[in-house]
Amino acid sequence: MPDNPRETKSSIGRAYWSFHGKLFADLKPMFLPWVSISVLDGVERIAEADSTSEIAALHRKMMSMLDSLSYSDERVQNDFKSLYDKANVLAHPVTEAFLKHCHSINSITRNHSLSGVDPEILREIDLLAHQDPAYKRFADDMKKKVSAKIAPGDIVSYNQFFEIFCEATVLRYLRAREGLQVARVPEAGKDEESRPDFQCWIADESSFFVEVKTLDVVGGQFRHGEMMADAINVQIDIDKQIAAGSRIAMAESEIDPYRPYGGSEDYDPGSLIKVIDTLRAKLKQAFKPSQFAMGPTFALAVIDRLEQFGRAVDLAPYYQENQTCLSGVFWHSAFGREGTPIFKHPDFEGKPSLEGHLARPGYLIDSTNPFTGAGLVIMANSQTERVAYGLKADHQPIGDWTREQSDHALQIMCDFHNDQGNTYGYRLYSS
Repeated sequence: MPDNPRETKSSIGRAYWSFHGKLFADLKPMFLPWVSISVLDGVERIAEADSTSEIAALHRKMMSMLDSLSYSDERVQNDFKSLYDKANVLAHPVTEAFLKHCHSINSITRNHSLSGVDPEILREIDLLAHQDPAYKRFADDMKKKVSAKIAPGDIVSYNQFFEIFCEATVLRYLRAREGLQVARVPEAGKDEESRPDFQCWIADESSFFVEVKTLDVVGGQFRHGEMMADAINVQIDIDKQIAAGSRIAMAESEIDPYRPYGGSEDYDPGSLIKVIDTLRAKLKQAFKPSQFAMGPTFALAVIDRLEQFGRAVDLAPYYQENQTCLSGVFWHSAFGREGTPIFKHPDFEGKPSLEGHLARPGYLIDSTNPFTGAGLVIMANSQTERVAYGLKADHQPIGDWTREQSDHALQIMCDFHNDQGNTYGYRLYSS
């Protein structure tokens, strides 16, 4: 007997599975395949929080219908779907607007920023917005960027949506850290200096600020447009294959966030110097001195759109992997000095791993652009979870705030952290 019964070689066996497939196709709509359990969970969560809300009334009606819902009554199923859709939009307005907009462009192209949004995390932000004013502001701002008024392919709106989403996920991450309380800082007025995004308090009642920036791909909007144009060509190729009768259509596209707009003959996708130089330059461009003026402040950079690197060992100046000495890109983007040698994976065994030497100092030690904050946090994604990598600046006291307090704050905020002296390197190598 075959391990998989569907692999039967007999005619009658194949006839049965053919019958089985047709029957399942006929019965599938009766199981309401469009229902998402996470949507139902979200609706119930809001209904339980406010039993007088419209969502609660819809929840009660759906519960009543499910008790007696007939699998063969299409009219009743449609009535249930109408209630489900309405409750879903009320519970998750941003997520539904986002998915609707994505569906309107996905048959044509793809956008790198929108592709980086996790709908399940967005749905969680929607739910938090029902109870928390900070998330409500994020949700309202995001919804404007994917509303019906936004034309398909509006790269500026897509970038803004993603940046707001990332700021909301940073707040979600920080509030989940044990021993940390977080509040959103009120936005500055028209004629006021810009302010950091969040204020944090730790158990000893000391407080600090966090300024969040989401770094973009090399080439910014122009490169996004180039990638979307490439995605259009990929979709055209797929459509042609389907029109020609192909049962499986395939095409390749490349998303390389470090590739310059328009391409470059000497571009090396394996270059660590390119990554270090890009991070350092984007950090310098993103954070302004006024954003560090309210007190001890950490610069927090979300690198989702640039992420090809994001491991604990990147906080170390050097580490060993597969018997090769490699340079940590996070450490060198912050603390690397002119002339520092950078080692990468050799293209083949026997080729030198020395790529070259840095031409500029790192972001935290650049005397031409003095960093006045307490440290740098680089936030990346590990599957669906946020991971924070911290680097302490070797700063003078900021008011009453000391370097030891910066170290303590990074321990609370981050999953991994280090400093210029590689004090915590031993923890990184074993992680």
